[in-house]
Amino acid sequence: MQTTTSSGSRTILYSCPCTASGTNSVNYEIDVSKFRDPAGNKALTSTCQDGRDGRVQDWIATDPRMDAVLHSVLCIADDAKTTKASHVSIGFTDHHGQWASVALVELAAQHLRKEQYDVVIFHRVAGTRNASSCSAT
Repeated sequence: MQTTTSSGSRTILYSCPCTASGTNSVNYEIDVSKFRDPAGNKALTSTCQDGRDGRVQDWIATDPRMDAVLHSVLCIADDAKTTKASHVSIGFTDHHGQWASVALVELAAQHLRKEQYDVVIFHRVAGTRNASSCSAT
């Protein structure tokens, strides 16, 4: 299923509990449950569907751990590229699997794509619609 691209290996990002969801095991798992939890922000949860919404991503990006997570993801992707691995998978887990992990996957993907990495995203958000935009209630 995974192919090597001209830019090197593919980085696959998951926004689900990777060991508990039936997903194939990932190479790396990053626990983001200590990040700011958008589920407690009524202004976001009442108008946004999940972490794919830019407002949720902007809010999560202010967490002081954000730079460290992005740096770690870039190092992991770079190591895979350097060793000529066909792909590397990174899972992000949080309490709900709808807000922080989804937002962080989207932000990490943006960061990697700016650095010319080939990125694939998988969101498995139980109980939500597949729309990628926020709907006003």
